[in-house]
Amino acid sequence: MGFGITLKVIDDTRVEHITTKFFKQNYSSIDIVNKILKNDIWIVKVSANSFGQQLIRTLAIDSKTGSIISCK
Repeated sequence: MGFGITLKVIDDTRVEHITTKFFKQNYSSIDIVNKILKNDIWIVKVSANSFGQQLIRTLAIDSKTGSIISCK
């Protein structure tokens, strides 16, 4: 008799929501360029616009908790 452990992993739809909510606090518009799950961390590259200036930002999100690890 085995006992399985189910780990909830944040899916790409939830990652988009977290990313959008985070960047909308400081930028007038954002576009998600790409997102990759690597070693239990979502790496999300974003094109952000603020006052006419276009910036590329990268957000790291823990795939198990949805917590933001870093923003560069």
